[in-house]
Amino acid sequence: MKLDPTHNEVILESDHARVVLVHFEAGESGPIVDKRPRVIVAVTDSHATVTFPDGHSEPREVKAGSVSFGEAGRQATKNTGTTPLENIVVELKSKDSEKK
Repeated sequence: MKLDPTHNEVILESDHARVVLVHFEAGESGPIVDKRPRVIVAVTDSHATVTFPDGHSEPREVKAGSVSFGEAGRQATKNTGTTPLENIVVELKSKDSEKK
């Protein structure tokens, strides 16, 4: 799966997982991208808006150190905070997901 290279840096990749450092400066937005099922570890406190292909948006308020799970899907992220947003994301790979 293709990443948004402006905001994502692959820091480890294997046959089973890809670990990505996600970084958005205050006010930055990314394009709509495909997401694998993933574990998200917040490095910083963050305030963001996630927008889905159907146009609806959801605010996300996250505390540094929190861990969450994200389902596969398409979304765009905007850092609506005044400080950088950083997450470490562990994307879970499957044989089916690699066929895309």
